[in-house]
Amino acid sequence: MMLLDKRKIQAMINLLYFMKLADTIGCMHEELAMPKGQSNIYNILIILNKYRIDCRLTLADASKLRMSINKKLVDISLAVMDGGEIAFFPKAR
Repeated sequence: MMLLDKRKIQAMINLLYFMKLADTIGCMHEELAMPKGQSNIYNILIILNKYRIDCRLTLADASKLRMSINKKLVDISLAVMDGGEIAFFPKAR
């Protein structure tokens, strides 16, 4: 998890990884502190790919992922509220 000044944190986001993603990343769940103005899925993927080596190849191509916020399939640009849950899972071939 990134360390940020609490005044700059907009949201604490719960991340869930499923299937092959969980195996590759090495966990099924983690929490991420998002800075103000950056709490959408696109920015979360950028942060994960920048700071977590194990995410770089796994989450680098969003076209190969399905994402949900609070158990509803969503687009990559959708914002996530504080305490929200994002699930990442690979698209079926």
